[in-house]
Amino acid sequence: MNNLEIFITIHALSTWNELGQSQGHCDTELSERGCFMAQQLAQRKDIEHVKKIYTSDYKPIALCRRKICNTVSQ
Repeated sequence: MNNLEIFITIHALSTWNELGQSQGHCDTELSERGCFMAQQLAQRKDIEHVKKIYTSDYKPIALCRRKICNTVSQ
């Protein structure tokens, strides 16, 4: 039997998150801290064998996903 592992995480901080603004469905950039958070998540050893990533298509989430995909696919 195959094992299924599911990782659930929040997206990294956006510029609006850091300002305390409600983001809703606005596409904002990852903040400097958010970029660092995404990179730290991407470097976790327990996600090296991830085969699929499902996320929203909103910009800060997509940017975070891209950092993870770039690291995992190497």
